[in-house]
Amino acid sequence: MKQSARLQSWLFGGDRRKQQIRDIYQTTRQRALSSLIVNATETMAHKIKDTRQADDRLRNSAELITVWRNSSATLLSLLEQFTAEEGSPQEKAAVLRGVGRSFLPMDLAERIQAQSLDLQLVMKTIRPYQQFGAKFALTVRQALLGDKMGLGKTIEALAAIAHAITHEKQFHHLVICPASLIENWLQEIIETLPTIPGLAFREPDAERTFQRWQRDGGIILVSFQQAAKLAEKDLPSIGFVIVDEAHYVKNPDANRTRATATLVRLGQRALLMGGTPMENRAAEFINLVDLVSSSEGKKLKQRFGDGRRAHLDGDRFRREIAHLYLRRNQKDVLDELPPLIAQDEVIQVGSAERSAYQSALLEGNLMAARALLSSANDTDSAKMERLSQISEECRRNERKLLVFSYFRDVLTTARKVIGEECGEISGGVTIVDRHRLVTEFNARAGFAALVLQIDVGSAGLNLQSASVVVIMEPQYKPSTERQAVARAYRMGQTNRVMVHRLVAKNSVDTALVKLTKFKAHLFDTLVHHSDLADDLDKFQINEGRLLADEQKRLAIESNHE
Repeated sequence: MKQSARLQSWLFGGDRRKQQIRDIYQTTRQRALSSLIVNATETMAHKIKDTRQADDRLRNSAELITVWRNSSATLLSLLEQFTAEEGSPQEKAAVLRGVGRSFLPMDLAERIQAQSLDLQLVMKTIRPYQQFGAKFALTVRQALLGDKMGLGKTIEALAAIAHAITHEKQFHHLVICPASLIENWLQEIIETLPTIPGLAFREPDAERTFQRWQRDGGIILVSFQQAAKLAEKDLPSIGFVIVDEAHYVKNPDANRTRATATLVRLGQRALLMGGTPMENRAAEFINLVDLVSSSEGKKLKQRFGDGRRAHLDGDRFRREIAHLYLRRNQKDVLDELPPLIAQDEVIQVGSAERSAYQSALLEGNLMAARALLSSANDTDSAKMERLSQISEECRRNERKLLVFSYFRDVLTTARKVIGEECGEISGGVTIVDRHRLVTEFNARAGFAALVLQIDVGSAGLNLQSASVVVIMEPQYKPSTERQAVARAYRMGQTNRVMVHRLVAKNSVDTALVKLTKFKAHLFDTLVHHSDLADDLDKFQINEGRLLADEQKRLAIESNHE
């Protein structure tokens, strides 16, 4: 009946009605044949095929959950792209709200939005806010990208490089970063730009690597320590110079800063990246601006001097840097992230730990005292017993576990508690082995565990397959703990993340919590608000004073006994 009514409407309708129907047909046809629909349909067809195959071979819920975790970020990216291009005006506005337009001057935001972005080399699905970040780098040319940890700054940089290669025929690009992150970059290049060579300039093959890059092009990676050696070479024309973890070069008098500055000036474009809130430290930020663009640095110095008093006119300072600095927090662009629940667990340590702790304090060894609160009684210590309970709960529920501590002895004991299948990432583990451990951890179905030295494993690692985090002792800086939690609480996380911070009662642990004014329930605020993290970190722990105060407290307790 409906088809007959439509036919009659067409046959007996006037010319105007027929033209309206033709227009609707043409619009529908164009949208159906758009590259977005074609690509999305092909992706869906592949995913349906993969799902059918997975249905045949997967035998338990843990494996299904692993498949979903590995593909959820891609699915959400496709849905977001589809909505941004094919949705209603209200839907498009909702998607574009967080990409960055509201953070920048209106005329610049419009120019960035109009910038083309050729993604034919990019094999990953990247989200609208990440595309905006890549366009920002291309448009501004000498820029700073401060997106929060876990938002995908690396992918944004690689997408911009991909455009420069295909659209502008710039074939040589350079990444300068800490040595510990080179393997991460190499792997990301393989996964995102598989047709573009990623090359590490390091011994013993540095010279051969350089010659290959000079001849064939690609992306060469160099550590801050090796940057000066690369700067001495006869370099080809460079498209992008990317500086990752830019806070490493905030001191203009450091040798690595000078070497980095030399290389940055050779690039047709430069992008300094870092997840720390650079604008909250105006003096350091001005130095970074001066490194990426001497003319912009000069303007800021003329207006704000060395920056030490810029906070007195913070709004003006942020307006002055808005045209070259983009920073987005998780809450701005990742609405789908599940809850983060964190708690301080006050632990009544046993007599063996308490005795060893007090002896270390009397000897004036604060660091040993901190570690002994966890490990003095080996696997029978109170903190280790609590870790055992958490580990067993994770095992029963097939959840993945990360355990962080500053101390190697604590990690060794924690591995005994968890079991042989638990891996360790610490200062003695090579970069290659770290990458292997992370890959194995993320790929494993069901329960898995890693223990990590917090100053080694709290940066540059993507461990979003984990949903439970244990911090064995409070740290001197809340940002250290925040970075550790961000290994799991980042894009691609599909589970609620639970953080347990173990605090020994009546000890240096409780003193640290009191001094830093940071309790675990603030983690959710920290991951969203950089200003709070910066304010908490301004307090500097004086180890001598901390030791003396704890010795005094013990003496008073002893007298009362």
